[in-house]
Amino acid sequence: KDVQVYPNPSNGANAITVEFKLNKTANVSVGVVNILGKTVSSVNAGKMDQGTQTQSINIANYADGIYFAKIAVDGITQTVKFTVTR
Repeated sequence: KDVQVYPNPSNGANAITVEFKLNKTANVSVGVVNILGKTVSSVNAGKMDQGTQTQSINIANYADGIYFAKIAVDGITQTVKFTVTR
């Protein structure tokens, strides 16, 4: 899998880490969408180098439930599901 979220489920953690691999230097943005399709956070990570990269996302204020991390690399989006539990 190109994109991973950990810990998943969050098990009370205040942050998750989104890990992804880049084949080349690229512009990256990371967003989190709730089960209703509403964007609850968005990070423009800017230009990132080739290789394995990570982006931390604060989830301390998120309600329990299912969310989707959306990684956009040069306009191409990949989505991975994660669960917030307290």
